[in-house]
Amino acid sequence: MNCHTYLGTGSSNLGAPDLSDEGTKGRSVQELTAYISDPSKFGNNVMPAFGRDLSQAQIRSIAVFLDASKGG
Repeated sequence: MNCHTYLGTGSSNLGAPDLSDEGTKGRSVQELTAYISDPSKFGNNVMPAFGRDLSQAQIRSIAVFLDASKGG
């Protein structure tokens, strides 16, 4: 919520996108997990790599949540 918005809550620091409908963008849970773990591998050098601070189970839980996010 410090960088992204979700259903109108949060902030959009450094142009971070709204994540309310992330699940409609066609990425699988596995792809989201990889991206969240290390966004720099996908060309995003602004978003931090969460693979250092969160377990893979935690990152996968976030990915499952985002995959289920289909908008308001």
